Amino acid sequence: MLDYSEQEIKDITEGLLARKITEIRSVGNTILKRHQVYLIADELRNRMIIKLYYKQNRWNKEVASLRILADSDVLTPECLDYGCLDDGTEWVLLEYLEGEPYEIVKDQISPENRLTIMEEMGRQLAKIHVHQSFDFFGNWDEHGNRLVKVKRDYYTSFVTSREAIIKEVLEMHLPEEELQRRCAERLRQGYNLFADITNFSLCHHDFDGRNVLVKEIDGLWRVVGIIDFEHCYPDDFYKDIAGMYHTYFLDDGEYIEAMERSFLRGYQETLVIEQNFYQRLDYYLLGIGLGICSWAYTQAPDYYYSGGIRLLERFA
Repeated sequence: MLDYSEQEIKDITEGLLARKITEIRSVGNTILKRHQVYLIADELRNRMIIKLYYKQNRWNKEVASLRILADSDVLTPECLDYGCLDDGTEWVLLEYLEGEPYEIVKDQISPENRLTIMEEMGRQLAKIHVHQSFDFFGNWDEHGNRLVKVKRDYYTSFVTSREAIIKEVLEMHLPEEELQRRCAERLRQGYNLFADITNFSLCHHDFDGRNVLVKEIDGLWRVVGIIDFEHCYPDDFYKDIAGMYHTYFLDDGEYIEAMERSFLRGYQETLVIEQNFYQRLDYYLLGIGLGICSWAYTQAPDYYYSGGIRLLERFA
């Protein structure tokens, strides 16, 4: 957890820029008490984002991903500078994109306009996935070089990571342990479906309306930015699409189905979603639900139930 005061952030930024800061405002998710993110303006009226990371090996993902996407059509901010403070805290300075997170303003947007936003979200995600392919998966440094050069196939890595999550969840003996235990066994039944994954592209790992900026232009809300690439690295990119199902497309109803169709239409303008994704979808979702349970019970209890337990109950 970071606990810099606003004045300390201002002093740090003035030292980095060698210019006076005339405006500073927190724009991060302070509820989780993790990263500290501020909108700043300097004496030359330049507006930027300064982001300080509570945990190491997040800065490198964001820098590498934004560098690779800099020459793409993806609506990403420019990475202006990055480094470490004397105490080891990693920081990055980003271009400021004027807009609001879709999740915050979506209730102000007409249903028809929300469908056009969902379609553009599909386009943007496909552009991230198609931009560059890789012959490796996993974490990398700020230059895009693989950090851990372990000769492990994807299937082994996938199973190992899921088993670690299952172990962590069950050892916590949470109130919903029996549900979690049943869902863990169900997930294990689908491991074989992930044995043939060999294609790796940029995977955002946190793609939803919290990290999609929108802005009202001429009476219509439009997507103006995709942000927060701190989890991004080469991986099975279908994880991002499964995340969209978790967030938006699982409830019943004609409008939910219309949102799903809009998103898929935008995505498949660039990439066709293969049938094996839908065969694996339940198992992606089980992994997401157990993953949320592994950390959210104490850190974000509302999300533990709304994002984790509610999802697992679909498979009870």
